Amino acid sequence: MRLPKILAAAAPLALLAACGDNVEDIEAAAADTENAIATEDVDTSGDDDSEPAAATKLDEAKDASGTYTVTDADGTTRRITLDTSAGTYEYKNDKGETKTGSYTRADDGYRFIINDYNGRIGYFAFSNGDLVRLPVDATLSPDDKGEVEVSGERYRRDDKPFTREPELGSPVAPQDLNN
Repeated sequence: MRLPKILAAAAPLALLAACGDNVEDIEAAAADTENAIATEDVDTSGDDDSEPAAATKLDEAKDASGTYTVTDADGTTRRITLDTSAGTYEYKNDKGETKTGSYTRADDGYRFIINDYNGRIGYFAFSNGDLVRLPVDATLSPDDKGEVEVSGERYRRDDKPFTREPELGSPVAPQDLNN
């Protein structure tokens, strides 16, 4: 994916060279292009996802129990482990202390609340198999299409469950379906 960016950036430089511009202008344009490419290639996986995604109702999230991780831009990794059947959580705070407790389900059916998440109230929702920490306390309600969109700090699930049944005849499928 980097090659098309480089080719797109090099095309104007080739035109400048063909037109006979002086060397200083061409070198300045090349430096600007390199800076732009370096900026575009920054990994922002720990940043807030600005693109909203559909939220999943807590009752429809099936077994969302597991460990979710986010990595900040500075390389700091944070994890939160949920047991959705018991309504409990566990995480390490900014001081390295392990915090455990029960979370509260919000009345809208999409969010749950951890009263002490790194010293403040944390609002969370599930979206596309991930856990999203919402930036504010706002009741979530469906739009005209019946969807609820959420955005915020996205925690990726570490231990995604197997979600597809094996096909019949597959070496991992049971051969005798009568048992």
